Amino acid sequence: MNGELIPVDDEELLYRKVSVRSKWWHNGVLSSEAFNPNKNDATGISVFRAVFRSVEDAAKGPSPDGYYVVVLQTGELRARGIQVNPQPDVDGIWDDSHAELPQIRIATKRSTEVEELKQMLVEFAKHRPVQGPFHSRQEAAE
Repeated sequence: MNGELIPVDDEELLYRKVSVRSKWWHNGVLSSEAFNPNKNDATGISVFRAVFRSVEDAAKGPSPDGYYVVVLQTGELRARGIQVNPQPDVDGIWDDSHAELPQIRIATKRSTEVEELKQMLVEFAKHRPVQGPFHSRQEAAE
C-alpha cells in the first residue's frame, strides 16, 4: 500500500469512460453496455473520482478513437443501493482517483441484479451530459 485509503464522499462526481468505437454512446443514447465489466473487473467496474482527476485525464486510454466520459454522482448511486468504494491500488500502482462499483464485476456479469444496476446507471447518467469525445491517447509510459 502506497498511501492512505481516502473514502469516497457522497458529493463526489465519478467518471466512467466509454470507448467511442463501442458505440455505447451514440446519437445521444447511452447503452447499459457502457457499464459492462470486462475480464479485468474482478472486484468491480472502474470509475474515476473527479476530486483527483480531470475529465480529460479520465478519458485517457489506448483506444485510437478516443473516449466519452459518463458523469455520475456518488450520493445518487448510494441512495439506490449501488456501492462506491475507493480502490487506489491498481495493479500495484497507487492512484487515489480510482474507485470501483463492486456489485458490477465479471463474476456477476450475467446476473439479473447487474442488469438492473446497469439500467439504473443509465438513468442516473441522464442527469448530466456525457462529455467528449476526447481523443488524447494514453502514453505507454503512463
